Amino acid sequence: MDPLSTSAPPTIHTLAAEALAPLDVHRLGSVTFDPVSILLIAAGVLYAVGVHRFGTRHPGHPWSVRRTGAFFGGLAVALVSVDTFIGVYDVQLFYVHMIQHLMLIMIAAPLLAMGAPVDLLTRATTGRVHHVVDAGLWPRSWPIRWWTSSSTPSSFPSPT
Repeated sequence: MDPLSTSAPPTIHTLAAEALAPLDVHRLGSVTFDPVSILLIAAGVLYAVGVHRFGTRHPGHPWSVRRTGAFFGGLAVALVSVDTFIGVYDVQLFYVHMIQHLMLIMIAAPLLAMGAPVDLLTRATTGRVHHVVDAGLWPRSWPIRWWTSSSTPSSFPSPT
């Protein structure tokens, strides 16, 4: 290497970014399979099982189709943002990375929340699993106490 050269040696990120071809119309069909996809698919399967169990336990009051649609819509948006060209080029192009963030935060998260998966979990479980779920969601359980005690404004140091 020339001692007068001012360029820095390439890092892993720049080498990975150079390996991809520039994004154009022909590359919009690029896909990848991220390990997060397995978790998203598992969440969808568990939600579908919960909807089925709720339907068998409460035949007169089935689980809302709107909630189910919202949840699976949120999963679909998350899969699109992780596995399509958005997930392929999120390391190379900053604006694609930010589009991925916006899709996950502004579209997928509200849709997943509208699906009410925790409510479905509490209503579809029975027996020992139901007691474990209720114990974890009870306001005085250790996970809830830890979560609320570490995020309350009184736990932050005062500015003076």
